[in-house]
Amino acid sequence: MKSEKKALTDSKPVKRTTKSSTAATTATPKTASHRHSKVSVPVTPVEEVAVITVAPTPQITVVAPAPEPSPEDVARLAHAFWAERNFAHGFAEEDWFRAEKALAAAR
Repeated sequence: MKSEKKALTDSKPVKRTTKSSTAATTATPKTASHRHSKVSVPVTPVEEVAVITVAPTPQITVVAPAPEPSPEDVARLAHAFWAERNFAHGFAEEDWFRAEKALAAAR
């Protein structure tokens, strides 16, 4: 992001008045010089810089869908249902589907 910069000098001519004359005169651009030197260095005007404001990016939260229950989780719960029925045989598929349904509802 660029910071705001101000122009150091004006590129337009400057009107000055002197005590001896009331007429306005147009002066040349300013020059920088050191107090003790005879050399003067022209001051280059600085162009104005456009300031671009960028709005902050909103935070986006992506929620991944819950994974399907693993076959090991289903088997563990189905075994618990089988144990609740005192290990009665003949209901393995019913226990499996019941475990899948319970785990899907818990997601």
